[in-house]
Amino acid sequence: MFKPGKFLLYSTVAGTASLYLWNATPIEVQAYTYDNLPLSESSTGEDVQQLKQDLNEAGFHVTDNPTEYFGPKTEQSVEDFQRTNDLVVDGIAGTNTVAKLEDVLSDDPEGNPDALENGVRSDDARAMKQDLHELGYLDIADPN
Repeated sequence: MFKPGKFLLYSTVAGTASLYLWNATPIEVQAYTYDNLPLSESSTGEDVQQLKQDLNEAGFHVTDNPTEYFGPKTEQSVEDFQRTNDLVVDGIAGTNTVAKLEDVLSDDPEGNPDALENGVRSDDARAMKQDLHELGYLDIADPN
C-alpha cells in the first residue's frame, strides 16, 4: 500500500491523530482487523502488537517498541482507555473496547468542531490549558 521512498508523518491533534504521506497527500489506510479477540494478560500475537500501537496512537502509552506479548503494562493501558471512554473496566480488549478504540482513532479532526489543534483559540482551549496546569502537566500562570 505504501510506495518505497515515501515517509509517514503523524500529525497529532488533541484527542485524535491523523496520518498523511510526507508530501501531504492524504492516503486511504486500511483498518486493521483483529482476529483473536478478546485479548488479555498473557495473550500473544500480531493482534496484541497492533493493540499496543493503537493504544499508543490514541494517547494511552504502552511502550515505545510494541511486542506481541500482553503483559501488565498493556492491561493497565487498556484499563485506562476503558475508564476514559466509559467502558467496563476489566483490562480485557474485547469487541466493545476494540470498537471504541477504532472509533477514537478514526475521528476526523477536520470534521470535528470540538478538536483542538495548534493555533486554536477558544474557551475550550483555555479550559484544557487550565486543566493541564492544575494536573501539573503545564507550567503557566495564565492559560490564555
